[in-house]
Amino acid sequence: DGSIDLLTSRGVTCQGVFGYVTRKEGRGTVMCQDGRKGYFQFVSAGFSGTGAGKIDDENFEFRIGN
Repeated sequence: DGSIDLLTSRGVTCQGVFGYVTRKEGRGTVMCQDGRKGYFQFVSAGFSGTGAGKIDDENFEFRIGN
């Protein structure tokens, strides 16, 4: 379990929390400075991984690690 900070392509900061549902998969929620809310899920392998979710009606993707 942990926290996440996202910066959208429009420069809006979103903060949230996540939890693991298996050793490699997790999900969480975010709240953005502009009032929008969202959710996401991810798959990790050590210190890297990928994730995707939605903030309001907009899809987003992210990478974990370098």
